[in-house]
Amino acid sequence: MEVDQSFDKHIQISDVRINPSNSNTTSIKGKIFKIEARDIILKPFKIPQEINVRDPMSQDFLEAYLSTPSFIKTLTDLSDDVMKYQTPKEKKHFLKKQLCQINKKLPAQVYIPFVSKAMRNYAVLNIAVEEAKIF
Repeated sequence: MEVDQSFDKHIQISDVRINPSNSNTTSIKGKIFKIEARDIILKPFKIPQEINVRDPMSQDFLEAYLSTPSFIKTLTDLSDDVMKYQTPKEKKHFLKKQLCQINKKLPAQVYIPFVSKAMRNYAVLNIAVEEAKIF
């Protein structure tokens, strides 16, 4: 298998940037490239906040740092908002609509905080809206 080594730009695929490297292979538009997990660059999950930093680099670090807490806050706020509806049908419709809006901000630099440190190597890429349940 021949690998294209001439590819030196970022590849933009659904808001996920990939920097080519020399490990695993993938095929994009008929060309084979080698990538590793460290080559995938995800954007932060942003919600409107009142925190402003003058230095753009510091702002990027702050957004990356707040990415997972912002994602969790969005999900917990959604669970509170769902309770404002009366019928299970209304609740499920609202939930699915809001999850679709959240999916527009994904994939992002977020993970679900599990106890295991190894689980932090995984990122949330998408929420399966059709599998959402109201209890």
